[in-house]
Amino acid sequence: QQQQQQQQHTTTEPSITTLETLQNELMETTIELSWEKQHVTDQAITQQQMYESMIEQIHLDQKIIGEKNDMVEHVSKETYETQRALYMRGVENEKLKKDLKVALEELARARRGLPSAP
Repeated sequence: QQQQQQQQHTTTEPSITTLETLQNELMETTIELSWEKQHVTDQAITQQQMYESMIEQIHLDQKIIGEKNDMVEHVSKETYETQRALYMRGVENEKLKKDLKVALEELARARRGLPSAP
């Protein structure tokens, strides 16, 4: 009986050691998987934050481009209106020059027709 107990003890001892080893390996694997899961989760969060930041920057850029387009359109309109006004003044000035020339010619003719001063 003592021999049988010794044999059982020897047989169960490796099994217990093997079970403890497997439990330790399982725990280590569980810990490693937990760390990997946390790492993947952190990467996903970082990527989501980068995506949101990029979308925000795109919207900001689109707003700025829209404002600049509006400003360019406004400046273009003002430039056109200023050029048109300058052209119209130039036309008016040419007409005034012609009218002045005619008036000076008429004045010169009128002076020629007047008798000389004594």
